[in-house]
Amino acid sequence: MRMKTRKLLALMVSASMTFNLLGYAAGDIVSADETEEVITEEAPENTEETDSIPEGSDIAEDDIKPDEEVELTEETTEEVVEEIPEEIAEAIVSAPFNQEAEVDGVIVSVIADEGVFPEGAYMSVERVENTENSDVLIEETLDDDVNIICTMTFDITIYDSEGNEIEPDTEAGSVYVSFTDSLVADSNLDVDIYHITDEDEAIALDVNVEDELVVAETDGFSYYTLVFSRNSLSYELEGDTTVPLSNILDAVGLSGTVSSVTSSNTTLVSAEQTNGVWYVTSHRTFTNNSTTLTVTIGSTDYPISITPQNTFSQNSRNDYIAYGISLVSYSNAPTDYPGFNVYGLTSSGSQILTTYNSRGYRTVMQVGDGNLVNFENFAYGKPYSSDGVESYITAEIQGQAVYVTYHITNNNTTDSQVQIGTYGDVKIGTDDHAIMTPNGNGLTMVSGKPADNGARFYLLPGGASFDALWVGCSGTGGITNSYMQAHVFDNSIATNDGTQDSAVAWSWNVNVPAGQTVTRVAILAVTPDVQTKTVTLNLNDESGSTQSVITIGDMGLILPVNEEERDGYEFSGWSTDPDSTVAEYADGATVPIEDITDDFQLYGVWTPEGATLNADSYPTAVVDAEFTGNNIALANAPSSVNVPAGYTVKYSLSENGPWSDTPPMASHAGDYTVYYMFDGVDDNHADITDTSYHFTSNIVATAPSNSQKPAANNGAYVEGGRPLVTAPSTSN
Repeated sequence: MRMKTRKLLALMVSASMTFNLLGYAAGDIVSADETEEVITEEAPENTEETDSIPEGSDIAEDDIKPDEEVELTEETTEEVVEEIPEEIAEAIVSAPFNQEAEVDGVIVSVIADEGVFPEGAYMSVERVENTENSDVLIEETLDDDVNIICTMTFDITIYDSEGNEIEPDTEAGSVYVSFTDSLVADSNLDVDIYHITDEDEAIALDVNVEDELVVAETDGFSYYTLVFSRNSLSYELEGDTTVPLSNILDAVGLSGTVSSVTSSNTTLVSAEQTNGVWYVTSHRTFTNNSTTLTVTIGSTDYPISITPQNTFSQNSRNDYIAYGISLVSYSNAPTDYPGFNVYGLTSSGSQILTTYNSRGYRTVMQVGDGNLVNFENFAYGKPYSSDGVESYITAEIQGQAVYVTYHITNNNTTDSQVQIGTYGDVKIGTDDHAIMTPNGNGLTMVSGKPADNGARFYLLPGGASFDALWVGCSGTGGITNSYMQAHVFDNSIATNDGTQDSAVAWSWNVNVPAGQTVTRVAILAVTPDVQTKTVTLNLNDESGSTQSVITIGDMGLILPVNEEERDGYEFSGWSTDPDSTVAEYADGATVPIEDITDDFQLYGVWTPEGATLNADSYPTAVVDAEFTGNNIALANAPSSVNVPAGYTVKYSLSENGPWSDTPPMASHAGDYTVYYMFDGVDDNHADITDTSYHFTSNIVATAPSNSQKPAANNGAYVEGGRPLVTAPSTSN
């Protein structure tokens, strides 16, 4: 049951007025700082001044709080009794013992019936700083889902008039302890009072709470702990999203003005304030609940566990392909655990297997020179950790293929070198001896069994190329888990003559920067009839290196990330034009299937290092300049500070030159097309040209002034004749 503080305080003050009439002093109400022990004593009987200080007291006169004159009306009493248990209300009204002290801003009060304490008894209160033992005792009484936000422990002692420590005589009546503090009024918190006995037992008292006051009946005095707690707070947050903090606070039941927000792992979840509004961002999909968001409201910290929203599907299928988790273990496996599984579907829905007995694919990871970590008890989205690196796998169906994504997060403060790979005992349909061959950027396996109708299995990288591809062949029974795992990071392709069993492994060797996440993608496609297109990638450098890659169905081509280097240049992407300086497709981007025509070729685009162009690097057209008879420059040249180092801008009135370091000049009015280029000063600075590097400048004729025009030569006829027109001066 809850009660109204103001009414209870009114009763206390009114009772205090009555106590003064009985001989109690207003000096019973005092304040103290953090280090003082606070003692209240009963004043000796004084018929002249009830506000006098007891003899020998160390309480300063300035600390005395005057009593308030409050009339206790019948209406007030009735209203309070409706809110407070009757026995508490009656005890407060009639209590002859009512003493309080303020310690560290908390008002501590003891109220007792007549006879509970002897005449002249007084209270001593001090704050207890070392509360480790009492906190442990209290935590043992709480449910697992309750978090203690903060505690305050006080040593409350009652002395008789001679200074002897005494306990209440509860047979004579009731005794109550109360605490007044602003935290009690915090709607975000639950408040309890615990009595820590001399026998090291934490006893939770029944409390009544309202506004800033909490009160409980007790039966003895020693340590009392004010406990502020609430149920554990958690919130499910989807990866790669930003939400207002208010959404989270509403969901967990917190309110108030937020002063700060911190995250235990800012690489996963961070918070920032924009225009006075707090937002929380999940920077990527994550798989554990180790991220704690600490929200400060007022002066109180509230930890909120941010957990991942379960968005990881464990299986899916369409009309062509399906993925799930394998259920059959490999022989000779060091541990019995499944892996992920991918299989095709016929038009009738029958499975086209890609592994023997649908055993699926197993994944391992090694960080630096550390131990090999098996992805045991596999589940999509399940994290596997080693040496500060956490990885997990997700899958998604796109068209006729399954995209398997490896998420690798480095939680260390330095870069980590991570090898991650997958292996399996492969087959296609009913053909366990099908030949697996390279297809440019991956592998292809074609069934030789008539019943499979030419079913094919494709393994391709999505974006970053595989760092290693391995195919192993063995006679019947030779494909074991230990055999495949031993070769998971190898880069070699064995030749199968169609009579042997095959195993496959693919892997990457990735440098993962500190605090960052890197992804790698493997594409698995299974279909009896799939369209493939071949794309030739020409690196377009001195090596003349080319690579043929294939696309499957309608999924387009994920361009491999270029890892080659060229002195003095930076790789900026790919273009269908071998001479282009502008990339049409970024490094690692996807080329839409509709862009891929027959004999489709892409060429690497290399930008000279330091040749960073901005909007102010380019010359601009001259528009509507008036021709006055003098030559006019046809381009506004950029400032030299905006032209990349090692380059000059050259101009021409012809697309093919000749080129000049200065803008061409107009000798008459008209429209002029001006071409320009960025000319490299040496072999380390290749010319930067593009078909878009031109503009039209417009020069307009100016109407002549009267002094520039010929004038009529009026006058009398003279012998020999006279000119009919006066020509303008050549200076005009």
